[in-house]
Amino acid sequence: MTTPSESGSDCRIGLKNSECAAENPLNKASDGKPVGLEAAKIATHGLRRVFQAGFRGLRHGARWVVLAYQMLKPTHLPMPQVKHYGCFQFKAHISETRIAECFQAMAGMVGRIPGLLDFHCGPYDSAEGLNDGYTHGFIMTFASPQARDEYLPHPVHEEVKAIVVPCLERVVVFDFNLTA
Repeated sequence: MTTPSESGSDCRIGLKNSECAAENPLNKASDGKPVGLEAAKIATHGLRRVFQAGFRGLRHGARWVVLAYQMLKPTHLPMPQVKHYGCFQFKAHISETRIAECFQAMAGMVGRIPGLLDFHCGPYDSAEGLNDGYTHGFIMTFASPQARDEYLPHPVHEEVKAIVVPCLERVVVFDFNLTA
């Protein structure tokens, strides 16, 4: 892709200007969606025009900068990821081996349930003493709220619940969205 300054043309950018159509950077991208380096070149060209031509170039340069911005701005906002965390209080008679099996089963859901990106767990470990009797916790990340919603009734999740829930005295689960 070339900008007018690189091709030697001095045409004004304008999507309706047929004389400029060949030089229009939007018509130069192979996939019709120029981004990144091309947009940076366009913005640089616009700023160069402003500095070279002073006030006369301001309007023309500003058009280039606006075009570059329009090329780079997102056309949609990404879905927020979801953090799904829980605190467990295991029943007094549940062994450390059984607790490890519970968390191993939970970790095994990653890769088997679409949209479940990661899983981390561990025992309570703080001098604060604010755990209110909960002994272990976990955090999962889902790609989107929809992925979390699809996880809840998923058969693999139901299998894991059948392993974990009978071992629990109490449980608290809490979700929140990560926004960009």
